[in-house]
Amino acid sequence: MKTYIFFTRRFINIGGSEQYLYNKKNFLERQGWRVLIFSGQHGSILINDFKRFERYIYTELYCVPSCFPRKTVEKVINRIVSDIGDCKGEDCVVESVYLPSCIWAEMVASRIKARHLAFPLQERHVYDEEAKKYLWFKYNRHELAGIARDSVRQMLGDDSLELRDDLKISTFGNNVFDDCDDPYTKLLDEKADYSFASIGRLVKPCVPAIVEGFCSYARNHPDKRFNVVMIGDSIKKGRKESIRKKLSRVSNIHTVMPGDVYPIPRSFASKIDVFVSTAGAATATYIERYPTVKVNPLNGDPVGVTGLDYMPKEKNMYASSPDLSIEKCIDNAIFNRDKIRFVRGNGNEYISRMNTEFQRQLSFLDFTDKKDYYDAKLLIQIKQSNTRFPWLHSFLGHILGGDGYEKFRKYIGK
Repeated sequence: MKTYIFFTRRFINIGGSEQYLYNKKNFLERQGWRVLIFSGQHGSILINDFKRFERYIYTELYCVPSCFPRKTVEKVINRIVSDIGDCKGEDCVVESVYLPSCIWAEMVASRIKARHLAFPLQERHVYDEEAKKYLWFKYNRHELAGIARDSVRQMLGDDSLELRDDLKISTFGNNVFDDCDDPYTKLLDEKADYSFASIGRLVKPCVPAIVEGFCSYARNHPDKRFNVVMIGDSIKKGRKESIRKKLSRVSNIHTVMPGDVYPIPRSFASKIDVFVSTAGAATATYIERYPTVKVNPLNGDPVGVTGLDYMPKEKNMYASSPDLSIEKCIDNAIFNRDKIRFVRGNGNEYISRMNTEFQRQLSFLDFTDKKDYYDAKLLIQIKQSNTRFPWLHSFLGHILGGDGYEKFRKYIGK
């Protein structure tokens, strides 16, 4: 049987990457693939179908292999290979969706002689030279892609890079709404004049700007009452409380913070006048035909109202619009709602486009048929990226091990 193996940082809680993995897993299984998902973090599994992969959580996968002793790395790889079992290279594909996952996946793919597609799904890519050398290797083999046109340019640090069609993937992680039980509508202030909401992990760098945009709008309309709903959670408890505190300082805002919600009841979402989010969360509300302000994921600068002054095919989510503010975009979405072009469909059309995209991603395997892998001795030297203190991750990983380091992270998060 053909086997497709995902390596990801986590499949707990809910976000665009988790929904993407779920959708693609379902697509592959319908095509007759056996699917396995390996991840690096324990927690609340909101997508019930992922619970069968809970035994494939190896906490070491959360960080790059260099964070752990070589003997530990070898032990983890041996256990993963054993979990995979009989897998002929010709019928086995590995996909990774986060840089540490990409490195572990490359080492496992080399061991079982499988093809490896590296699709880091992050919105921000800052890597050191050793990591870039590895990513250049994957780029040259047509085995590297990201979620935006500029993603691979960010990964490689080369703004002049040719934008090939195979450098961008669509994740189709937007079908998070359902006609289900709704325990959330009752949390809203029924007397509010308007209700605003944002969807996404609260640790995203764009969140402070979104919160400030809501606060500023409410302060500028003291005669109105507002519901502000922040759907999402954070392992850093201080982040959630700081957001709540900031919103509570504005007297005409009623704050609702339900945490992670999956699926999101349509009856609840229909009570929201304007959503302000980024990336896939903004696409999700737009395809459900809710007025949506999209913001830059890195700094929260507004890109525009989707379907009004922002169309995905004309601008990407990193686009800059210096003349815009979140407050102006909210006004635009409210008072020009009838002019918004909701051109993206859901239902059968969405599923059809999603299946076509997932099939296109499989076609990347046709670009190079020769199996080749990055030198394992170089992979083991790549440091933890997107952090100010990579040495600290290595130190803690060597001292505490994967499980101990996970407990430490959770303790610090509290």
